[in-house]
Amino acid sequence: MGIDNLLKTNRLLDWRNSVTAEGNRVGNEEQGVSEKKSGGRSKQTPRCGEAKTRRIEIPTKMELTQEQGAENSGREELLPVNHSHFSTSDQRNFGKRSNLVKFCFGSVALLCSTMLWLFQTQQPTPKTTKLSPLTPQLTRAIAAFNYRLVVDLSDAKVYSYWGDRLISSYPVAVGKPGWETPKGNFQVFRKQRHPIWQEPITGELIAAGPDNPLGDRWIGFWSDGHHQIGFHGTNQEQLVGKAVSHGCLRMRNRDIQALYQQVSIKTPVVVRD
Repeated sequence: MGIDNLLKTNRLLDWRNSVTAEGNRVGNEEQGVSEKKSGGRSKQTPRCGEAKTRRIEIPTKMELTQEQGAENSGREELLPVNHSHFSTSDQRNFGKRSNLVKFCFGSVALLCSTMLWLFQTQQPTPKTTKLSPLTPQLTRAIAAFNYRLVVDLSDAKVYSYWGDRLISSYPVAVGKPGWETPKGNFQVFRKQRHPIWQEPITGELIAAGPDNPLGDRWIGFWSDGHHQIGFHGTNQEQLVGKAVSHGCLRMRNRDIQALYQQVSIKTPVVVRD
């Protein structure tokens, strides 16, 4: 575009110079004709501005440039935008808008991640079933009917059965001579946590605790109306497996706690040699 304008300007300047030269030539010819008609008058050098010349208006370089600018203004041209021409306020507004867009996108991303986390961590509420008041009694009745205990005095052990299936076995201390453990078929009639022991000869009472010979569980299965015999813990576990008791079946404390969970009232107990 700049080269074309320069060429046009040069052509117009050449044309202006040629027209000026032609005008000067015509003026000189007219001056010579007038001198001949004057008949030998003294020749006087015409002063500047006195010679008759044809005035031809030649456009200047500035006018040509303005005309070309007017012609080019009518054309539709796509020019690159120079952002450095933006004012400070425009740049500030543009920055605010871009920050607002970033904030909106960040908020949406945070909201989506939070909802996804809540969806993944939300656990379904477990359904609770209200038990009937008869359920505990029914459970104990079923357990009492299916469980049975068998005590072998010869090997000093108690065996727990579920039906005909052996569940577990534990060592016991049996009655010493003169205080033998009674043999026969019985049923559990009493269960007690942290029992109080009464010495069978002196009648002394010993409260529950580490010094209590009954340990922390009692399962009674025999009574004559005055005395009771049953399974219980002990504060002397080293004697388990021997004939040292007054007829009861002593067990290690961890074993009596496990057996306590397996039996219920009316669970059958068989004691044999």
